[in-house]
Amino acid sequence: MKRLQGSVRAAATVVAVILGNPCGVSAGAAMGPAGAAPRRVMLDASDCPTVAEPAIRRIVGIEIGDLLIETGRPVPASSDRLVISCDEDRARVRASGSGRQQRIDRTLRLGDFPGDAAPRALALAGIEVLAAFSPDVRQRIQARQNPPVPRVPMAVLAKAEFRTTPPPASAPRPSTPSRPWSRLGVSGVRRRFLAADGLSAWGGRIDFDHDVGIRWMFGFDLELATGNQPAMFGGATLGSTTGTLASSAGVVGVRAGGPILTGVFALGGRMGVARLDGVPVGGMVVAGAPVLRPWGGPLVSARALLGRGSVGVRVDAEVGLDVASAQGLANGATVLAVRGPWLALSVGAGIRF
Repeated sequence: MKRLQGSVRAAATVVAVILGNPCGVSAGAAMGPAGAAPRRVMLDASDCPTVAEPAIRRIVGIEIGDLLIETGRPVPASSDRLVISCDEDRARVRASGSGRQQRIDRTLRLGDFPGDAAPRALALAGIEVLAAFSPDVRQRIQARQNPPVPRVPMAVLAKAEFRTTPPPASAPRPSTPSRPWSRLGVSGVRRRFLAADGLSAWGGRIDFDHDVGIRWMFGFDLELATGNQPAMFGGATLGSTTGTLASSAGVVGVRAGGPILTGVFALGGRMGVARLDGVPVGGMVVAGAPVLRPWGGPLVSARALLGRGSVGVRVDAEVGLDVASAQGLANGATVLAVRGPWLALSVGAGIRF
């Protein structure tokens, strides 16, 4: 198969040279009647029995296709003939045709082509003389070497001109973590100490927190709250007590969620000052004096942030344990306590940036 392909390439080279410079070809041989059917070629190598005619026919057929008349088929009168004859060590390749005045032939020495090289050499020589002799053969070889570009009907082009081609679907981009945000909020606070006579206070809080990476956060706040309740002793009301709490907390937490709803679970501590004051009932000879006591301890908080864009609302729940134990006394009995576990709830709004 490789030898056959090499023969065909060699033939194409020879034919290209002939087509580019068809020396010795008369004007009458180069042109045929306008509009006439292509003249077919009859191959006859019967006078060269030492060379296999089927091998020659196969190589010639590759180049000129159906112009080559198959063996056993009738030969039209207006046909060209490619005759190969041998005389001892010489082979003669001749191209002729009815109605053509010119003949072209070529002579080869078979001794120069031992073995199966002889059929290839004779086939190439036959293609060479046919290309120089027959315009139809030249046209067929040119068509094989330069296949025509298919023409697109104008109607199809007109439709394609107005057809909108959707853009190719872009590959999904890998998800990237949301940018770290900072948040500043203001909330109302309800704080209650769960011990007996524990203070229950209302107040406000300003808090700030900042994201670290894609899951962590830290924050701190400033809070001020106050509350009052009656001072009871032995079933009698001695007066009223007031507690004011000023504190600050710091937390570190983990967050989860999306850009609209985010949840935060945090651990931290709160430290502050409690001012406890008592006012006796009118007419009672009782002296009262305010006191300042520290308070605070560890805490656990959970927070929900809901919003879109830069503004949102926040809800916080906080549980802690006071370790300082501030108390207000009346007649030696506790009437107001800032001690033990506490619970705080806050609701507010904030901005993120």
